[in-house]
Amino acid sequence: MDLESGRYSENDAERLMREAHSLKGASRSVGRTDIERICQNMEDIFSLWGKTPAKMSPGLFDTLHEILKTMTDGLDDRLGQDTVERFCVELQSAARGRALPSAEKQTVEKAANTTPGAADDVDHGNRETEKTEPGKQNRDQPVAKSARVPVQVVDTILSQAEELFTFRNRFRRFLENVRRMERETSGFLAGISTGEVMSPERLRYELMDLAREMSDECAGFDRVVENHLMLTRDIMLQPFGTMMEQMRPMVRDMARSGGLKVEFSISGDEIEMDRRVLESLWDPVVHLIRNSLDHGIEPSGEREKAGKPPEATLSASAVRIDAETIEIRIEDDGRGVDIEQVRRAAIKRWGVNAVPSGDDFDTVHAARFLFRSGFTTSGEVTEISGRGLGLAIARDAVEGLGGSMSLNFNPGKGVCFVIRVPVRRSTLSGLVIGESGALFVIPVVHVLRVLSRNECGFQRVGGEQTVVFENRRVPLRDLGSILGFETEAERDRNLVIVLGTGAEQAAVAVEEVIGEETCVLKSLGGLLSETPFVFGATVREDGKTVPVLSTPDIVRAAPDSGVRAARRKTPVARGPEKFRVLVVEDSITARMVLKNILEASGYDVETAVDGLDAFARLRESRYDLLVSDVDMPRLNGFGLVRKIRADKRMPDIPVILVTALETAEDRERGLDAGADAYIVKSGFEQTGLLETVSRLLRSGEEVED
Repeated sequence: MDLESGRYSENDAERLMREAHSLKGASRSVGRTDIERICQNMEDIFSLWGKTPAKMSPGLFDTLHEILKTMTDGLDDRLGQDTVERFCVELQSAARGRALPSAEKQTVEKAANTTPGAADDVDHGNRETEKTEPGKQNRDQPVAKSARVPVQVVDTILSQAEELFTFRNRFRRFLENVRRMERETSGFLAGISTGEVMSPERLRYELMDLAREMSDECAGFDRVVENHLMLTRDIMLQPFGTMMEQMRPMVRDMARSGGLKVEFSISGDEIEMDRRVLESLWDPVVHLIRNSLDHGIEPSGEREKAGKPPEATLSASAVRIDAETIEIRIEDDGRGVDIEQVRRAAIKRWGVNAVPSGDDFDTVHAARFLFRSGFTTSGEVTEISGRGLGLAIARDAVEGLGGSMSLNFNPGKGVCFVIRVPVRRSTLSGLVIGESGALFVIPVVHVLRVLSRNECGFQRVGGEQTVVFENRRVPLRDLGSILGFETEAERDRNLVIVLGTGAEQAAVAVEEVIGEETCVLKSLGGLLSETPFVFGATVREDGKTVPVLSTPDIVRAAPDSGVRAARRKTPVARGPEKFRVLVVEDSITARMVLKNILEASGYDVETAVDGLDAFARLRESRYDLLVSDVDMPRLNGFGLVRKIRADKRMPDIPVILVTALETAEDRERGLDAGADAYIVKSGFEQTGLLETVSRLLRSGEEVED
């Protein structure tokens, strides 16, 4: 690719010839005569280049790229005879000075035969149909599926595992000592000797010794576990260049297909990040590159008229912002973004009332519309873009990693997409907060500042509360209100957290900020996959599961107090009133999820923390439906259903059990107890729950009628 872009040195041709010669020998040794023949002809080409660089042509580069891709994809299977013959014919034709047809041409051209004098008898076929469609490269393995681990690292991991085994044996001994002391203490308190009378003073000293010894062992255990975890995580790290180098052929093909001259540069290729993060970034980066090539970069003639060099620049760079965050930039020097064109397209798509006026429509508004699904400024749909989905898909994928994406542009001078993602997918730095009696985690990467109310300049703008941050008015919302908690309006929240995702900012008022913690991010599976404002969870030291909030969702909800209302703007009503649903769940996370799902569909939802709490509420108020967990303290779901069915004073309320218990026996127990439906959390789908709720409520109305 350096040769094709004009960056040529005398040693390049010789280096390529040596590589081809080595590959030819290796192919011969393993019986791959197909690759051997191709390499022989490639040697001839590179040898000529060393003498006459002018022999290079766009068509020849097309052939060489196709050869490399075909050989890479066909390592496991022998190449077809026709394919080998075609490659050899084209290389021999180029070696004799004949220009090959480039991939941009649609005509079928004939080339020389494998033997001199019979060239016109060979039909190359339509080159376009044999090539991969631009931008749709084979990406079955965009990032390496295996990692090379030095022997010394494996030795260290083994040594640490053996040390952990030693700690396990020590802790077993501690457990035996604790059980012995428990027996002796019980005997002492009961006045019964267990073989040796122990004085209170001796008991106190033995407990102190045991506590001190366990404290020392725990410190050593923590050290080994921390080192083991860090070493294992480091094995998962791969350089940024691992992904980007694989995109060079794609960029080349897409540029050639569009008739563009583009220099693609990569910097920061040595920056390492979690392989899983790299894999998840493949599609977003491809979308951004497609966007630059199809919308941003101009043809050479247009660039020259604008006073730009005929060859455009497209760059991908990575830099480490801090120990936890990496910033990736995809930048071009093309047209940039025409703000007025974006405004007109937004008006055409959503109407004039949804778009600020010309004077108020700035770069922030333009970026918001560009990232909205279904929005495009393109007048036609191409194979690469034009449907208005790419940027929205890219942003959603980045936010799914706990990252953010923003857009910087200057009309006529280019566009820069800025992606910030965590170095590792499994961990993140989180700000633990308390709100409405529950704990939540906000990723620190999105926290711009934590302020007290005294530091904020409050002002109502257009009926919305705002605060001043860095000389800018930022919308303020109560976090509990966004999450759907029944908050008291008069209760003061003395802390305000300013959040930012790309160019968008918002402030949320919270009850308490506990502190920053390193969190191990866990997926909550299907139960939370469609839930707004939550994208994962973490388990704290006390064993409690805490939801990790989706900051981009919160930021987008904050500027418009109607966001939550919009989710339930089509309420499910029964006459003038909504259906009342009682959700019973001891887990704050699951309780909040179920409440949000049902409220978003228009139901009036109240919650209970366990079976006894629910039973008391049922005796005090009338509900149309009950959704309950099974495994709860005090009174579980099975017991709750039985009490409801046995109480003649209660109406025949429909009951749905939503539980992690998934055996056939558990299902039978639930239905035998009187439940109307049984949903397993591992196979939970939001639509399935809502359909079941709607069906049971409709059947209840029919009975009442």
